[in-house]
Amino acid sequence: MNEYHLHGKPISSLMTEMNLVSAIWFAWTGVLPSEAEGNILNACFVGCIDHGAEPPSARVTRVIASCGKPLADAVAAGILAFGPRHGNAASAASVLVREAVASGRSASDVARAAIEEKRRLPGFGHPEYEVDPRTTKLGEILKANLPSTKHFDFAQEISRELTAQKGKPLPLNIDGAIGAVLADLGASSDLADAIFLVARSVGLVMHAREEMGQSESYRRG
Repeated sequence: MNEYHLHGKPISSLMTEMNLVSAIWFAWTGVLPSEAEGNILNACFVGCIDHGAEPPSARVTRVIASCGKPLADAVAAGILAFGPRHGNAASAASVLVREAVASGRSASDVARAAIEEKRRLPGFGHPEYEVDPRTTKLGEILKANLPSTKHFDFAQEISRELTAQKGKPLPLNIDGAIGAVLADLGASSDLADAIFLVARSVGLVMHAREEMGQSESYRRG
């Protein structure tokens, strides 16, 4: 029987051989994650699914859904809100941490240089949290499954230095945490943003469907 193959494996066989997270990772990399890697990746995906109706992508999705547009249109509109200030900071954070660790720079130096240059570091700071609970949980899962977490630990150290030098909380947020996690996994940095894209799309479907069930007219604000 003719059938489409994904990296040499028939799709029908993958339906019983892999869970969704493993299948996504296999599609992106051609490599099946180990059990430990799968645990970590699963936490990354789940941690990004939703963060309420306030973020730009959720607000845009709800506005478009309230206009009577189809589900796909509403979700696509929300995805267009992703950018370096919302949803697309994880890959940049991954590159930052990788390069700093590889060069031997100290976390104090990274933080000081950013402050002196008035440059915001991707993956650090959050308008609601002094400590991002998603980052805390992801760190616990990471350390329970990997023997070395040097990139995640270094990112946490940058957060502490930024907080001390700026005099206000600048936590490692979920974007920065996922970026550091992918560095510890030895995975490509660009996949950090891909994880957010796929996971948050799930949440945007939820927001669109909720809005469609509630709206009798379009949102005005």
